[in-house]
Amino acid sequence: MALSTNTISTTIEWAKKLSFNRNPVIGNSLEPALSSAQMVMDTILGPPFTWWWNATEVTFTCNPSVPTTVGGLTATTTQDYTTPTSSFSHIEHVSVFDINQTPPKWIELEVKNNLSLDSNPDRPRFISPEVEDGSGNVTWRVMPAPDVNYPIAIHVQNVAPRIISINQTWSPIPDFMQYVYNWGFLALIWAFADDPRFQIANQKFVAGLLARAEGISDEERNAFLNAWHNLTGHEQMEAQQGMQMRGV
Repeated sequence: MALSTNTISTTIEWAKKLSFNRNPVIGNSLEPALSSAQMVMDTILGPPFTWWWNATEVTFTCNPSVPTTVGGLTATTTQDYTTPTSSFSHIEHVSVFDINQTPPKWIELEVKNNLSLDSNPDRPRFISPEVEDGSGNVTWRVMPAPDVNYPIAIHVQNVAPRIISINQTWSPIPDFMQYVYNWGFLALIWAFADDPRFQIANQKFVAGLLARAEGISDEERNAFLNAWHNLTGHEQMEAQQGMQMRGV
């Protein structure tokens, strides 16, 4: 596991030095520092980003003879499988081991948000996280319903932990990404303070994060930029500045 020793308080002290010593930790609520750190962590660890140091492998084997109850009705379907996955955030990729081929080989499944029930047995081609029971158990649904015992391997990203103290570390984000989360934190603090330097910190955060995100597609990059800009009000600020420059 990648080393993660830097604390939230270390980032706060760094940000204070660049903010005329303004303290972002106010009163017992520890705000806006606590929520700012949480937003940065949620952004880095959320979709569309995937990181080798934040991954878990979930496995199960399809069983064509398991009866399943849905809506009070019991049918011999094999599409739903429950595994303990308490830290599940989002799927990175999934593979099925096709034992019907000679020799058997791994084949990638397509991930869907949800799947319907299916009565035609075959090798699964799709998978979705169907439900979570509130106790850390996720039920996965495959489609079509499997005709034999196919092993399934799901590579998932872990959800960001909740930050309740400034003495917590940035774990699981490793220390070598300190420059990324530091600039993200400072960008939010400057945004809240209406500091015009916000855009400097924001650009450094976005550039640093995208540089680390190996394999991210243009569509995923744009989805992240839209979500982050909406969170920070970056697009609105740019529009206001453009109007001011035009004398509107």
